[in-house]
Parts: sequence; C-alpha cells; structure tokens
Amino acid sequence: MEGLTRDELLAVQRGRAAFQADVGRVVRNIAERHFSAGEQLTWQLIRDIREEVLADLGLAARWPTDLFDELTTATAIPRLDGCPTEDDIGTLAWFGRPIAMVFCHAKPV
Repeated sequence: MEGLTRDELLAVQRGRAAFQADVGRVVRNIAERHFSAGEQLTWQLIRDIREEVLADLGLAARWPTDLFDELTTATAIPRLDGCPTEDDIGTLAWFGRPIAMVFCHAKPV
C-alpha cells in the first residue's frame, strides 16, 4: 500500500469494508437458514456453511480475487467433531465466529 495517495488508500479501505459487510450478510443469511431449519451447531455444520458462503461469493464473482483468496486462507475451521463450546467459538477466525453466533443468539423465525 506504499505509494498510494490518501484518496487511493481510502478507496481501498472502503472496498475492504464493503467486502467484509457483504461476507457478513451472506454468512448471516446462510447460517440463519440452517438455524431456522432446526439444525444443531456442529463443527461440520460450520465447515459446511463456510463452504456454502465461499461458493456464493465465488460464483457471484463480485469481488477481486485477492480479497477472496485472503478470505479462504484466513478462515480455516478445525477438523473437529461434535458441537463447539462457547470457548471454541471465541477462538474461531472472523469468518467462522459469525456463523456460530447466529446459532447462539438467533431467535427461530
């Protein structure tokens, strides 16, 4: 980011913020659908939702490749079985945590 003007830097920051907001929206929509279907939060469900979100964002091709690549590499979900605890949820990356939080705080529709 060296050599960018102030306006260019602000544009990059706004783009990243818009990307993160879009990811958050997609995560909420997909996680809430699973929650409303009565599914129990498990590590496998978190991984499945993560993959569905990545597929949604990738198929839409609405974001630059570098942001998408950054998202996929920074959001690994542990290969564990069973249900995550609150402590486990707190250790998840910024992409996994919102998936789990839908199940912790959502109200059935």
